Amino acid sequence: MRRTTLTFLIAVALAGCGLLNATQGTAPDDNVTISEPTAQSDAAERHRVNIDGVLVGAEVLIVDNSVLDRQMLSEELTKRGFRVRTADSSAEGLRLLAESLPGAILMDSEMSGTSPFTVVRTLTTDTRYAHIPIIMLLSQGKDADGATALRQGAQSFVVRPINLMSLEALLHEVLP
Repeated sequence: MRRTTLTFLIAVALAGCGLLNATQGTAPDDNVTISEPTAQSDAAERHRVNIDGVLVGAEVLIVDNSVLDRQMLSEELTKRGFRVRTADSSAEGLRLLAESLPGAILMDSEMSGTSPFTVVRTLTTDTRYAHIPIIMLLSQGKDADGATALRQGAQSFVVRPINLMSLEALLHEVLP
């Protein structure tokens, strides 16, 4: 949505609540400040939802057995406006999927237990989950794993160390 359109819609909504004089575009008293919305790309705006008057980004499920990687990705994506849930194993990720569906899944390619590639194949062939884009997180030097991830149904992959701006752009690209 274009910034001017968004500003107009915010003004109309505030006017309806009595917080803004719609004819003059001013606040009804000096204690209320109306500021321009922060600049965001059209893609970022498209993936935000309104929950109780608060704009919140799309939800991303991070499935990674590394506590540090989960924490870093969670913090960085949250700063960038995404809602984040995390799982430390494929089994935990599947349990969280049963509770609610995220907009996208970031899946570590090197986890113990059920192979992440098997999980990707299972999710992408199950009609309940096939629409959810999966991005595999690969270790440096494991480029062949990227081809395997794509063959199993992953939407894309990123190689560590992760460039957070590129990951954010990729998420906005794959989110519905």
